[in-house]
Amino acid sequence: MSFETLQAELETGLKTSHAEIKQFAEKANAEIASAKSVSVETKNALTALATKATEITDRLFSLEQKSVYTQEPSNKPESVGEQFIKSAHWTAGNQSGQSKVRFEMKAAILDTPQNALTQPMRVPNIVMPSDRRLTIRDLLAYGTTTSSSIEFVREKVFTNNAAPQDGQGAQKAESSMDFELATVPVATIAHWIPVSKQVLEDSAMLASYINSRMIYGLRLEEEKQLLTGTGRNNGITGLLASQTAYNRGTGSKLDVIRKAMTQVQLSEYAATGVILNPVDWDEMELSKATDGRYLIVSSVSEGAVERVWRLPAVITNSMPVGNFQVGAYQLAAQFWDRQQAVVEVSREDRNNFITNMVTILAEERAALAVYRPAAIVGGAFPSAEVKSKTN
Repeated sequence: MSFETLQAELETGLKTSHAEIKQFAEKANAEIASAKSVSVETKNALTALATKATEITDRLFSLEQKSVYTQEPSNKPESVGEQFIKSAHWTAGNQSGQSKVRFEMKAAILDTPQNALTQPMRVPNIVMPSDRRLTIRDLLAYGTTTSSSIEFVREKVFTNNAAPQDGQGAQKAESSMDFELATVPVATIAHWIPVSKQVLEDSAMLASYINSRMIYGLRLEEEKQLLTGTGRNNGITGLLASQTAYNRGTGSKLDVIRKAMTQVQLSEYAATGVILNPVDWDEMELSKATDGRYLIVSSVSEGAVERVWRLPAVITNSMPVGNFQVGAYQLAAQFWDRQQAVVEVSREDRNNFITNMVTILAEERAALAVYRPAAIVGGAFPSAEVKSKTN
């Protein structure tokens, strides 16, 4: 039985099972409405039908999975052996009982790997390297803009002299505020690659893969800019360049993060997250008390939840090793989207038209506005560490 015939039979059987299940379900509803219960006969019938439908579904899924690896494309070129058997020379010689048959084939065809006597099996899809988790953007407030820059008025200094009035007629206390106008440009993040026009036309899967990898490249650079950008070359001034320096002394890395939370709180903000490098997180997760117990891991099989002192921890390679940051990120900064990531394909680039090449360009435009630097505290972990001990 052919694949198509078996698939059609299974799909028909599945539709029939679903119809029967619906019929008995309506019967069960009617029994509940009249007798407040479902008969044993109806229950057994529904169970049998559900089992049958599950079996058909499993068979259909298995058949479809198998077809991905075993079905050959209809336009696959014939191998040398297939062409030889179908040739007029072989047919005539076989019928006449000749012991030698001459079969000529062009060298160009013989040299192509598709016509080897044993055809290689092409595994579907493209094996791609692992992607880095992108999470910095998730910490921040989000907004969209149609401008090429973001302007905002930021409070620079607030002198609070509020006090009780010293009797009727006395002058009340005067406070003062100092503001500054800040401007951040919208940065353009982009990259491109040249690709053969024939490659894109002949492989839709490859075209889709290239598009997704180009978008990933943008996201990777975006994350790097949001955290470590210096603002040079029209880039983004990131969180590390805008943060307030940690100033509360030494201790273990866990101690330092807790003290940084206090520094944020002393500035009248509540920390909402921690950003760490995987190497530093590794050291924290493996930290032990003097009796050998892990400090933040309750079960080695499950590991530690990526939280430090109640705060969610973002573990990313974008953070330099040996550095950390704690912040009230939603209040501290906002990510502005000017143009979401897009992929464009064009032949109007240099000599693409006469060389049958196309240029694939991926681009996005974004900005980062840091409103409250005091709400972000970070820096390098102090070198003098005190090991954790149990009482």
